[in-house]
Amino acid sequence: MFAERFYVKDFSLLIPISFIIALGALVTTQFNPLNRYYLPVYPMLIAFGGFGFHRLWVGAVRRLKGQQRDKIVWGCVALVSGLTMGLVLIWGAGFVNGVYQRTHPRLVASSWVTENIPAGASISRQVWDDAVPLRSADLDERRYAFVEFDLFVPIRPSTQEVV
Repeated sequence: MFAERFYVKDFSLLIPISFIIALGALVTTQFNPLNRYYLPVYPMLIAFGGFGFHRLWVGAVRRLKGQQRDKIVWGCVALVSGLTMGLVLIWGAGFVNGVYQRTHPRLVASSWVTENIPAGASISRQVWDDAVPLRSADLDERRYAFVEFDLFVPIRPSTQEVV
């Protein structure tokens, strides 16, 4: 019976695991591997982790009910998996309340810029990024002079004059 569990050919997890491996190989070989490119695999990794903790919990509870010698070990496994899941829930609630209940930092920075930097001042910004202050209905874009920098362009004498 124990050996039969290992000989069952269940390929249901092959597709998500191969997707995780393929995306991981693709992202890690890039020039600048950013975490945002891993976003498609986060739900699968979370599901695998949840199934793993569920299996640990169910296995530990089943062994604690039985007459086995190593009840202390399985009691510790049940305690650690239960504490981990509780801490994950607390961390998730804290993250949502700490991050999503506050005003976005770019909006706060934009209001600070419009309140503290006088009109006509020069503000530098990168070409590929959103500049602060953000565009809004109550902000006149001509209030500030923007100097744009492109970090991936070779330095020429004309760019040195701007700096």
